[in-house]
Amino acid sequence: MIGNIKFFNIFWFDFLIETNNCYSIVLRFKKKQYLFMAYYHVHGLIPDTISQSEGYKQFEGYIKSGASKDNFDGFALISRVHAPQTGEVFVTCIADNHLKLEEHFAIWREKFGVEWQITPVLNDDEVIRRNKKL
Repeated sequence: MIGNIKFFNIFWFDFLIETNNCYSIVLRFKKKQYLFMAYYHVHGLIPDTISQSEGYKQFEGYIKSGASKDNFDGFALISRVHAPQTGEVFVTCIADNHLKLEEHFAIWREKFGVEWQITPVLNDDEVIRRNKKL
């Protein structure tokens, strides 16, 4: 613990959590420090079956090519699941700002009309610590 800042290690990340009123995360990979990151839950709705069919063709190519926009400086995809029967996509990610979210999600809106609802969220530890302060 350094002042009001606590370091700990989970899996391959080193996390730096501020223990004051806001909960922020700094990711460090091999001693390279990234900006403060926040969690987001993102719900995508594909507008019609034609857009869905064309979008999934491009999505398959995106995955085969290595999915470069899933993890880049300032953005990391945690999970992505699909409900093709309803034309929905659900994503959990972390990003250091809204421009990084735009960089990841914009192509699907521009090309296929996917509507994205983005909600900032807290992880378990963050909500427990938040509730203790209330």
